Amino acid sequence: MFGIGIGELVVIAVVALLFIGPQKLPEVAKQFGKFFVQFKRVTSEARQAVDDVIKEAEREVIREEHQKFREALELSKPVSGITTDPEHELDATKTSEPK
Repeated sequence: MFGIGIGELVVIAVVALLFIGPQKLPEVAKQFGKFFVQFKRVTSEARQAVDDVIKEAEREVIREEHQKFREALELSKPVSGITTDPEHELDATKTSEPK
């Protein structure tokens, strides 16, 4: 937790006891606990919002790539009336040569 060891926590507790006093220490600890829980909740919500934005951006990129792929497939389809038969192409080259 925050890179604080047991010894450091004890020092912080002793300093807090000296400055705050034994009467107010439980109240301050309770307020700190509430603040910490609220802080965790806010950071969790912020993290979730960022994750949602990232996921939506990824979906948009995938949609765009899918659309480009579809367009490329449509462009690569043969046009009606044009044959891709290799023998037909050979016959066409034979007739176009002068004799």
